[in-house]
Amino acid sequence: MKPKYFKHSLIASSVAVVIGSLMPQYVSADTKIDINLDFKHTVGGISEFDREKFMVLHSANIESDWDGEEDKKDYLLNQLDTYFARETGSMRYQVGQVAEDPARTGYAHPYGMTTIGTQVKNNYKNSLDNRNWRQFEQRDRGLITAAQDVPFYPGSAQTNKGWEFTSMVPFGHSTGEFMGRFLRDYFGSGGNTGRPVPKYLELMNEPVWPLVDKGMHGGGTIDDIFQYHLSAANEVRKFVPDVKVGGFTTAFPELEKNNFSQWDERWKYFIDLTGDEMDFYSLHLYDLPAFQGGEHYRTGANIEATLDMIEGYSRSQGKERPFLISEYGAQVHNLKGTPYNPYRDWLNVASFNSMLMQFLERPDKIIKAVPFGPIKAEWGRTGENIPYTSRMMRQANEPYSPTGEWVWTDYIKFYELWSKVSGTRIETKQSNINIQADAYGSGNRVFVILNNLQKTSETVSLNILGKDFNTIASVSGQSLYLGEDDLPKLDSISVDLSRAPDLVMKPESTIILEYVFDSAISQQNTVQENKYYSDKFKQKINANVYSIFNINHVSLAQHGEATLRLGVGRDLDLSRVPTVKVNGTTLNTTMNYRGSDQADKSSFFGLLEIPVPYELLSTSNNIEVKFADDGGYISSVALQLFSFTSKLERSFDEFNPSIVIEAQHFSKTGSMTGTDAGGYDGVNATDIGIDWVNGKDWVSYKDIQVPVSGYYRVNYLMATPNSDRTVNFFVDGDYKMTTVVPNTGSWSNYQSVVSQDVYISAGVHNFMLSAGEQTYQWNLDKFELIRQ
Repeated sequence: MKPKYFKHSLIASSVAVVIGSLMPQYVSADTKIDINLDFKHTVGGISEFDREKFMVLHSANIESDWDGEEDKKDYLLNQLDTYFARETGSMRYQVGQVAEDPARTGYAHPYGMTTIGTQVKNNYKNSLDNRNWRQFEQRDRGLITAAQDVPFYPGSAQTNKGWEFTSMVPFGHSTGEFMGRFLRDYFGSGGNTGRPVPKYLELMNEPVWPLVDKGMHGGGTIDDIFQYHLSAANEVRKFVPDVKVGGFTTAFPELEKNNFSQWDERWKYFIDLTGDEMDFYSLHLYDLPAFQGGEHYRTGANIEATLDMIEGYSRSQGKERPFLISEYGAQVHNLKGTPYNPYRDWLNVASFNSMLMQFLERPDKIIKAVPFGPIKAEWGRTGENIPYTSRMMRQANEPYSPTGEWVWTDYIKFYELWSKVSGTRIETKQSNINIQADAYGSGNRVFVILNNLQKTSETVSLNILGKDFNTIASVSGQSLYLGEDDLPKLDSISVDLSRAPDLVMKPESTIILEYVFDSAISQQNTVQENKYYSDKFKQKINANVYSIFNINHVSLAQHGEATLRLGVGRDLDLSRVPTVKVNGTTLNTTMNYRGSDQADKSSFFGLLEIPVPYELLSTSNNIEVKFADDGGYISSVALQLFSFTSKLERSFDEFNPSIVIEAQHFSKTGSMTGTDAGGYDGVNATDIGIDWVNGKDWVSYKDIQVPVSGYYRVNYLMATPNSDRTVNFFVDGDYKMTTVVPNTGSWSNYQSVVSQDVYISAGVHNFMLSAGEQTYQWNLDKFELIRQ
């Protein structure tokens, strides 16, 4: 009888794997991750993990939700090292306190604002200590404040004092004057002078969706909204020239909608009209994981395509501005209007982690990124037991018998997970585009961050490079994932230092590991990342016709790597694998994009990321792209270059990738005899492989993506104490070859068993393995298809 065997892993893995035919990743593939400790990764001159930019709260110091919760406030800000980032209610409250200017219809009373502003600053001064504001004031200095559509959009509604902002030309002038006076007269520089003036002003929070798309509050037009931004920005600067202003704080930036006409009518128009007057472009990015019975994810390829199109076009027009992501997370439509549910929290937390990993790739282009999680959000309650869906705190015993005592929701786990991360960015690269990886070093500590975009488990192998001068003293960390009870879990994990860590990541999980070395790491080399755009955007796709793009003025180093970034918007049934030439050389292309295949949306809009041999590039580059079918657009084209000060190691070849299939992730199993000596009808799955393989047992693996046609050699990792056992290999039901498995000495002594070569065409295939006729055949950890 064959004993089961176990190999060290950090987290138990799932067995079932179901991947649609348009999914870009390989099924059950081992992900190799290189972490080059001696290479500092710099983007636009920035390499530090900025907690004030990314570890932030949708809240302000003086918010009443903190009353009575000072211990939680201290824990979140001081112990978890977070910062206040955004509030949207202060300006709206204060406009309701001021009378209309008797000399100008539709304007706030200037003297009245000065008087009230003095009172507000004095109240702040008198409350600094009795409200416990003083100790948190330093974490309130990078604040974003935003105007709401009502009553700030001229003609939308009257204020509490019975007047409304004028819609007279210049449209938005009266609102801009109010906001400028508000920021000048109601704030100080901190302490006894008054609350620190906000650093950023969003001229209106999400104006287009309610006013244009829904026609609420009397409706509005794109022209008026954008003119409002121009007029208001110019007025604000007359009063507070140092405050940064921007917009248009779009709720749903669906650039591809209506065959990209929304791009032309909204973001392109906004950049063209207002870009010279904006200090930043403001967006809200949300996944819709529970929308009309389906899943609409922005995380992954959609966010990349959206930001590349805005960034690239604005750069081409001389109007490039940084992004302010003032809200991000998930909107859980199907779960709205229901009692508190921790699974709803998980959907947000999972999006927080995935999106944050993408924002960290643009540290030079993002001013701030704010996870949307108001504190108590009682203003959003719609019923006795129907709270607002997004919030940091809930009442104990919700939803069954709320006590009135406030406790954390599972949002706190996001901040707890990231609480220690700091330092200088370290070069990382992964073989699987759907496992996000990042790393930061501080002294003798290194933080490795991994996030799984997939809804299946994935085995991850870490390759720590550049540590020859140093010794690992300890490794610990945390994993945030969804438990089998549909509750978010934050578990401590540890690593056995006697072996290289292989982590089995649960679906959509995030792991942060902390490596401690016996001395400080030394980043003697640098990776400088730059992005170069073509000057063409929104190019129509015609079948078998090359679209030509030129990317010039490229600066190359002696050593480097490159990725071609293609933004593509197409109907769901159209190809996502183009033919691409770079300077006349055809690249090997696959369906390589991050995250969801967007199958529940009306169309696909995402970024294809194609590795480019560095030696193909020159100062001026010609890019040719064609698809085999008509329809859709290429939205943007960019070259992402990573220039190295010296050559670095790689544990994998991105141009000739191997395909690693974990044995336990089979689709089906059975026996050609209908029974076997172990009592199983087929093989048995363990945590890391299969055993109880007897005569004529078989396993099948469905929907394996093979990126490139060619001859492949199968490398099996197998163990058996018996001689002359065999494994048969089938492709799409056709027998291909038999490989003899040698005696390895025991059921747990695993060795590589290499097959002869077999030709496999590019595309999606089903593989099957079957055992020879003798009983007690072999154990299998994994098998790998290596292109020859």
